[in-house]
Amino acid sequence: MDVDDDNSVSTSVMEPSATVIDGSGPPRSTVEYEVSEQSRQTRERQENAMQELLIKRRAAALAVPTIDMAVRARLSCLGEPITLIGGREMERRDRLRMLKLALLRPE
Repeated sequence: MDVDDDNSVSTSVMEPSATVIDGSGPPRSTVEYEVSEQSRQTRERQENAMQELLIKRRAAALAVPTIDMAVRARLSCLGEPITLIGGREMERRDRLRMLKLALLRPE
């Protein structure tokens, strides 16, 4: 990690160049790129946003009952509170959807 004159921090990223698969090509060389701290943080935010989008897409694809009594029964079976403070039918359905997604997702 290097600190430049303007106090910005950058890290070096080493990437191998392309090589011939059969091994008859020249030896591998590396190219060094400087990645600023701001670029790294931006990349992390973008990756987090993509993960959230994928989770929302998976959740939207799950089948969740539309009848409120069925949603309440499923939440009760999962040992979750049926109603949170200020929660309405739609919030209950969304919570059930996210719980089902969490149960299906391997961690």
